[in-house]
Amino acid sequence: MREVGIDLSTHRTRGVTREDVGRADAVYTMSAAHAQALSAAFPQRADRIRVLGGGIPDPYGGDIGVYRRCRDALAAAVKREAGRWAR
Repeated sequence: MREVGIDLSTHRTRGVTREDVGRADAVYTMSAAHAQALSAAFPQRADRIRVLGGGIPDPYGGDIGVYRRCRDALAAAVKREAGRWAR
């Protein structure tokens, strides 16, 4: 992310909480499996859970190229989704 000017040095992963899902207008996941898991955990908010960009493979365990492709796919999917919000 540093390559594109984003500093994630203070970012730490954490689980999604009821509060996270409760205050969100939408929750985007990278995969259908992630969306299904969140929908099962938070069935009262399942209508807010969506797969971003039709699904983006998890780069975990891949080389730097895999992570770069994931970054770029996420950026493109977010840009497309933001265009929908503006309508």
